[in-house]
Amino acid sequence: MTQMILSQNTATITMTSLEISELVESRHDKVKQSIERLAERGVISLPPMGEVKVQRERREETISVYLVGKRDSYIIVAQLSPEFTARLVDRWQELEARPAYDPANLTRIQILQMAIESESARLKLVEEKATLEAKIEADAPKVEFTEEVTIDEKTNYSVRQVAKILNEPEKAFRAWLAGCSAIFKNPDGSWEPYAAYIKRGWFALKVEKINGRIIRSPAITGDGLFAIRNLRSSSDMLKHTPQIGTRQ
Repeated sequence: MTQMILSQNTATITMTSLEISELVESRHDKVKQSIERLAERGVISLPPMGEVKVQRERREETISVYLVGKRDSYIIVAQLSPEFTARLVDRWQELEARPAYDPANLTRIQILQMAIESESARLKLVEEKATLEAKIEADAPKVEFTEEVTIDEKTNYSVRQVAKILNEPEKAFRAWLAGCSAIFKNPDGSWEPYAAYIKRGWFALKVEKINGRIIRSPAITGDGLFAIRNLRSSSDMLKHTPQIGTRQ
């Protein structure tokens, strides 16, 4: 007996016209003619074609067959040999009890179709993954920045905090600000922002009294934090802001 065939798109079990001919003990060409006549009359839909390999006289032969669904197979058998309907019912029970994707039940063409569909699905997933990763990468700086710090107009940040937010060494970041004439160093070692940046709203002057000493330091505003983050990609902040040569 020939083996059942799987429809690749729906995973529906089908039976070949060759197997139907064996079940009803009729010639295969007669069974195919009966299928075609029933389809012409609109009783059934013309089934798709497939191929099976059979052994005949010590040689393998490929035969074209119809792949028939369960409902249509009953109509075909009833047309050909009603007395063999019980055999058909038993055979369907046997087929439906098998694992749906048993490789032994697939033709070479169907195995190739499955491989092509599987590769197409894999390539589609790879393409979708690459697109998603590119979007995540493009959005990442903005997302990470928002998640790491919540900025409002009333919040000021130290140079150390901003360096950490920007994931840069504090010393290098402070030197960059000084090189852009955004901050300057006093003789006592403290740092202050230039007046123009305070007027711009990027910096504020923070004054604290610690252990009896007055400590002055630059504070970066929320607006300044966003502006510096954007300008940091430029090698020279002075391309975007005026050079400041005087202190407050």
